[in-house]
Amino acid sequence: MSALLTDSQFDRFVRLAMTRGQGVVVDPKWALNGSLVSGFQVTSFEQMVYAAEQERAAAEGAPPQEA
Repeated sequence: MSALLTDSQFDRFVRLAMTRGQGVVVDPKWALNGSLVSGFQVTSFEQMVYAAEQERAAAEGAPPQEA
């Protein structure tokens, strides 16, 4: 895949990857053995809200809800 995408191409790529259950990492850095050293994981807004709600519920002692 090309490293240079327009905003709309990148958005389309991320939506497709997430629909397939794949993760997306921006600016990945790799070790010589092929393991990921650093990068920025792309997360949907809905995933961030869900995670925040789960963390808040856990802090308040409520049982976690299923996705």
